[in-house]
This record gives sequence, C-alpha cells and structure tokens, in this order.
Amino acid sequence: MVVLAVAAMGAPAQAATLQTIGSYSKPTYVTSDPADPDRLFVTERGGTVALTTPQGTSTFLTIEQPVAQDGEQGLFSIALPPDFAATGLFYVAYGRDETSGHSLVLDEYHAQGDMADPGSRREVLAVPGAATHHNGGQLQFGPDGYLYWSVGDATTAANAQDEGTLFGKLLRI
Repeated sequence: MVVLAVAAMGAPAQAATLQTIGSYSKPTYVTSDPADPDRLFVTERGGTVALTTPQGTSTFLTIEQPVAQDGEQGLFSIALPPDFAATGLFYVAYGRDETSGHSLVLDEYHAQGDMADPGSRREVLAVPGAATHHNGGQLQFGPDGYLYWSVGDATTAANAQDEGTLFGKLLRI
C-alpha cells in the first residue's frame, strides 16, 4: 500500500509540506481531469484506476482483461482528452497477459460521472510479443490534440531503429 502525497508550497520563505490525498496499491501514474484539477486519476499496477476527489477515493475502473504483472508489466497510464467532460472518453495502456505471451495494449473506455463502463472497452491497438521489461506505456495528449503512446523497446535496443516493429517508438494515435 502506498500513500500518495502532494507538496503544498506557501510563501517563498516557508518550507514545502506534504498533504495525504489517498492510499493506493502499487500506483504507476497519476493525472487530473482536464476540466477539474481536484479530480485525480491514479493507475494501479493490478489494473485498477482510482478516482480521488476532495470527498475521498473510489474505484473508477477495473480492467476486466487479464493484466500482466510480472517484471515491469501492469497498468501503465491513463490519458483523458481535453474534451473528457463532454465525451467521457479516455484511454489506458497496459500489459495484457495472454496464453501465447504478452501484448502491450491501448484501450478506449467511456465514463459517466465518477464511474467508467468496463463494457465500453474498445481496443485501439495491441502490440504482441511484449517482454516483461522495457515496456514504456506513458500516454499523453499533445497540444495538437493527438494521443501519444510511448512503447518500450521490449528489452531489445535495436527495436528503436527497426521500422518493422512498433517497439521502441513514440506512437501518434
């Protein structure tokens, strides 16, 4: 269990202080709602997204796909587009455990209010053949409105120079 705290800065002469905002199981990433910075979304390695507001913490999404957790796998990141408040669409990146190995997966979901609908899952892209290490996984919307996904090199540095693989790339979706 990890407790997430944020630094609160006062006047320049004061020291920074920490404020506890919630307790999480193996957190991997945190971001806020683009329209409401008091709504924090925390991804947890096992496949859960927690929503923390000033009123407390609740489960926003539990991924129903088998999330790989060996090595450096798990739920990596979440990205909410600038129009999240209007559309409810958001994206998650994770390592999926499959009988034939692992894949890195980018999924789209739909939310209403403080809950995501697990049944709204739409797979945007899967990259099969992932390793247990060097997976990347950061999602971020750029100023151009595109979604960017960093895909790790799957423990093979040459993948970054190989145009025949998606490993070791920054993908623009």
